Amino acid sequence: MSTAQSELEAVVKSVKFKKLSTALLVMPGVFAAISFPVITIISARELLNLRAVSGRSPEIPLQNQVLAWAIVLYYAYLLASLVVIYRVLSKFREHIYSSALVTYYYTRGSDYVGALYYLKDMLNRSTLPSPVTGLLLTVLTGGLAYPILLCFAEKALRTHAILEEEAFFRESRTGSYSGAAIAGDVALAILTLGAYTLYIGYRLARTFNKHVEVMHSKHPEPPLAPPPVSNEPGAWITVSGVIALLLLFFTVSSILAYMGYYYFPQVGFGLLLSAVVTKRSGENVVSNIGAAYLLLVLLLLGGIFTGYAGYELYRGLYEEEVRSLRELTGYIGVKGLGVFIFSNNAVLSLPSVIPYIG
Repeated sequence: MSTAQSELEAVVKSVKFKKLSTALLVMPGVFAAISFPVITIISARELLNLRAVSGRSPEIPLQNQVLAWAIVLYYAYLLASLVVIYRVLSKFREHIYSSALVTYYYTRGSDYVGALYYLKDMLNRSTLPSPVTGLLLTVLTGGLAYPILLCFAEKALRTHAILEEEAFFRESRTGSYSGAAIAGDVALAILTLGAYTLYIGYRLARTFNKHVEVMHSKHPEPPLAPPPVSNEPGAWITVSGVIALLLLFFTVSSILAYMGYYYFPQVGFGLLLSAVVTKRSGENVVSNIGAAYLLLVLLLLGGIFTGYAGYELYRGLYEEEVRSLRELTGYIGVKGLGVFIFSNNAVLSLPSVIPYIG
């Protein structure tokens, strides 16, 4: 054995593969599931000034105290998400490099399979943001980027697992993580006001720990058998599945609106729609357009029903909008209002050309 080979063998044997703490990855989701719904719903109620419309006193000490507790838990979520995202990104980057090195050592040969795998995995590793970048994104967005970063981390992890399984066994058992699945997960995180982040963290820890157990538990010996088959996370993204989710969240929105609380996360609904269209992109064009319009009509009907259920809630918002429009018309005049509307629509429409140019 040459000196270079003996040195490589020594490096390979010194590599350690450790699992992630599931409790650590679940912790931010627990704080988010408690704090985000309370802060979002109560804050929206305050911003719409609904107490003045309903005639109730603007001071509700118990509600203010609950909001204060929720804000404390939000800061706990932010702190926990910083710890988790730094830990996950550091761990994954280190794991992918070490695993690629070990796999290259065992699969190297005249057919260059090991070298090609190593290069592909290093390219996959480069798609992960650095731990410092993850920290900055999480801080600057107030924790909103945390579930998105977890999704990208899981995508890199699953790509790595697929490459490693193909290098050793010439087949992959781990389910891929498509863009549609990412959009669906982010949509659910928005629709549930952060509660779904708990499951994203749990799934990420489970996927990583399962990969370490199956592929690296025999280290420094190579794995003996491929892992069991796992499904893609976005398997639930179908027209019927999305319709069921929309009906569920329309019901929740209507109940909250009737109680005087605003909850209608349009961004989440839009991401669900885009996830379905992306998932069905390979199907018949007419069928895909029909499914998209069906969901759009359902969104419209759901919005109307929610508005009807929360008449008192939205009446205050409507009156405020009418008052603002009258003030704007009196300030800029009718012609100016026309120019304002045209400019506003033009600005909103400009981003729509990006997919066509791309």
